[in-house]
Amino acid sequence: MEKTLPIGSPANEKEPCRNHTNKNNTRLTSLALKRGFDLIAGITGIIVTSPLFIISYIAIRLQDGQAAIYSQERIGRRGKPFRIYKFRSMIPEAEEDGAMLCAQDDDRLTPVGRFMRAHHLDELPQLWNVILGNMSFVGYRPERKIYIDNTGVF
Repeated sequence: MEKTLPIGSPANEKEPCRNHTNKNNTRLTSLALKRGFDLIAGITGIIVTSPLFIISYIAIRLQDGQAAIYSQERIGRRGKPFRIYKFRSMIPEAEEDGAMLCAQDDDRLTPVGRFMRAHHLDELPQLWNVILGNMSFVGYRPERKIYIDNTGVF
């Protein structure tokens, strides 16, 4: 009598490995659900916070007449660069001398920017990055390339 191997066994050439297929399907389903959540939450977030978007934009423009939205290159999933959007909270020439982390009492912060950072309003435009798929509500924080290069962590 011939010995039969269980279904899904690598030695059983008649049936594909179901366990491997199930893991791939579970991963794809998980990624699709995560992306769906990001889209729904991102769109809802922009709609719900739209009054704050308008107020923040006007406050920054009235303060110094400069651009209200600031974009910066960040490193996303699998090392892919993208442009992150934020409300500008610092003076326009804040990084003339190179990239520097912001301290709590940083002189480069504008008065409106200080308030916005304290209440995380400067990060509202990142909802657009979530909708575009550059970022997710769940996961690591995209960092600047210069900090990744300096730490060697990625």
